[in-house]
Amino acid sequence: MTKEIQDTPFSISLKTLFSIFAFLFLLIGEYIVLQNEINEAKSLPKIEITRLEVELKNELLLQKFKNIEKDIERINSKVIKIQEQVGR
Repeated sequence: MTKEIQDTPFSISLKTLFSIFAFLFLLIGEYIVLQNEINEAKSLPKIEITRLEVELKNELLLQKFKNIEKDIERINSKVIKIQEQVGR
């Protein structure tokens, strides 16, 4: 079996070889860029979220939900009025 493998002709064109090397070159380049970006991100200061920020965002969301609820109630009342007018 090993004799058959050794006797098998293996040929690769220069175009294919160049494509493989170009792909590896790009892959290694991307890896280096990624590592540099990771190291840069590690050196940046950490952003801390305070409790006050969380509470303010929660209040803002609650207010938006209340406004949406009021809008839905208004729309429902208009739909009911329209249904009453159409039902006559």
